[in-house]
Amino acid sequence: MNKVEEVQEALWEKFQGKADVISGLNIAASWAKALKAIRLNSLLAAGVSAGAGALVVLFTMMLITRERTREIGILKAIGASNRDITTQFIAESSGIAFIGGLVGLMVFTVAAPRVANVLLGVATSALNPLTAMGGEDPASSLLLRYTVSLGSLINTLGLVLVLSIVASLASVIKALRLRPVEAMRQE
Repeated sequence: MNKVEEVQEALWEKFQGKADVISGLNIAASWAKALKAIRLNSLLAAGVSAGAGALVVLFTMMLITRERTREIGILKAIGASNRDITTQFIAESSGIAFIGGLVGLMVFTVAAPRVANVLLGVATSALNPLTAMGGEDPASSLLLRYTVSLGSLINTLGLVLVLSIVASLASVIKALRLRPVEAMRQE
């Protein structure tokens, strides 16, 4: 048994359960557990956000394509190929998605440190009994730094572009299957 455990046990016996005896190892384990939960919640939120973003892009492109089916029919009637029409819609959706992705990343970059500090405050509230007994606030010694890597920015924008292309293709292919006359009749 090491010295920390011996002292902890001696204090526990002296106070006979009237006070909690917490070692630095226990505090570190509590912090590790809280930070692991924050990381897991962050990953879950990122996944839900990506899924919601994909659905928004899909439904937006389906609506745009439906409203522009007549335009697709006219383009086909004057000789535009399916490839030209598909390229036009993919370029449009990719541009919109890229701009939306940039705006989203800028908002995230500004908001993330504030959200992280709130989550850190929630995690440290579990350790408040330490400060109530005159101990030092564990969060006061932490210096929270937040950085965004270029790789994560590129990956995020790449995901946005891939989702927009898939959503565009899914909606444009349906409209391209119509003959020009049928497409021009739709409102």
